Amino acid sequence: MKYLITSFCCLFSMLALGQMVDVIDKPSGYFGKRFLFGFSGSFGASYNYQKAYAVTPERSVTLNRDFSASCDYTVTNSRSIGFILGNGRTSFDPEDVYYPGYNGDIIIYDEKGKAYAFNNALGSPLIKDKQIGVVYKSYRSKKGAFSPIGQYYCIGLSGHFYTADFSEMSYSVFTQNSPNTIVIKSNLEPLKFVLPEIYVGAGFSKPILKNLFLDASFKLGYLRTFDDENVQTLNSVIVDYFKQEMKSRLRNREIFNMNFGLAYPF
Repeated sequence: MKYLITSFCCLFSMLALGQMVDVIDKPSGYFGKRFLFGFSGSFGASYNYQKAYAVTPERSVTLNRDFSASCDYTVTNSRSIGFILGNGRTSFDPEDVYYPGYNGDIIIYDEKGKAYAFNNALGSPLIKDKQIGVVYKSYRSKKGAFSPIGQYYCIGLSGHFYTADFSEMSYSVFTQNSPNTIVIKSNLEPLKFVLPEIYVGAGFSKPILKNLFLDASFKLGYLRTFDDENVQTLNSVIVDYFKQEMKSRLRNREIFNMNFGLAYPF
């Protein structure tokens, strides 16, 4: 009887220990590493300029480019939440802008305060974009110790902090006493505005080295723009027309992009 009791206790202890090992062997994250720190690039085709020009070249297909750093935290074996910091730059062609009353109703001023009738915009601005956002990912695989590996779906929210620099631009203008146009350099102050974006996407993540992940995905984004009332005083009317065209350009820029990146688990 004593021998049976001793054997039973030993068997119970082994089963209990085995159960404990089984729980420890299936933690969330990549073998217990819950954080994933990475760098990535976002790319998409465009028919707009990507930098400022004093004289715009002939149109051609260009590549939208954004670069970002991210940190994801594995919440469960199939879900993670991450934070993103990014930046990018682009431009657009002001010749696409429609200026109501361009035949002299729009008045702009040079650096000395002299008034001119606006005729046309020349060159292109530089638009810088600083981004901050949060993203939620849901992985198809729910196996312990292997998230965040495999296919996933994501939804995210970003804030875009834009700054438009018009220093490379100039204007074709004329005076009321002369039908001939002249060119004056832009003296517009940089324009700053903030727009929110919501997006969804899908992709996959896989280890390519022991502690290095490859991440590839696509993103469908909607950039929320807001209508502003035109305040037609001094040069602000030009800025207002630029702003509306820039918002349209930036909204189209976020519709579809491909993301490629590398990440390190820790």
